[in-house]
Amino acid sequence: MQITTFFNRNFLVLVLFLVASPVWSYGGGGGGGGYVPKCVPPKFKNLKPAKNIEPGGQISFTASSNTLPNSIQVIIKEYKVDLDVRDHYGYQVTGNLPNELSEGFVLANIVAHSSPNSCITEQKWLLKIEQQKPVEVEEVEEVEKLDDVEVEEGKTNVE
Repeated sequence: MQITTFFNRNFLVLVLFLVASPVWSYGGGGGGGGYVPKCVPPKFKNLKPAKNIEPGGQISFTASSNTLPNSIQVIIKEYKVDLDVRDHYGYQVTGNLPNELSEGFVLANIVAHSSPNSCITEQKWLLKIEQQKPVEVEEVEEVEKLDDVEVEEGKTNVE
């Protein structure tokens, strides 16, 4: 009877181990579904200009390669900036500010989605709008044209 009890007990442990081991190898994680990729939001870098710009001036930046290019927007006040997006080591984005912006500080919002699961990112960009000051040019007196100039052995004689 001891042998039978020993055999039954070990047999029961062996059966439980065999039944439970596939469950342990599956891993944790709970119910349902397949793999859901982690959200990796788009990133923006090389924002130019760093700060000062005139109305109508050009802005540019680079968006990371996981950015959905058609989702990129730059909004300043109530204006949506027209953008040119080119695929180049990520996405090279350029556009011109609206001419209607007046002097002072403005906050540009860059918004974009990423793939594969459409994470959204919004980045603020502080710009100072200032009119380009005209360069003052001094009037130069017109110099008289010299017609009578003689050159002799490296010497110049003006009459």
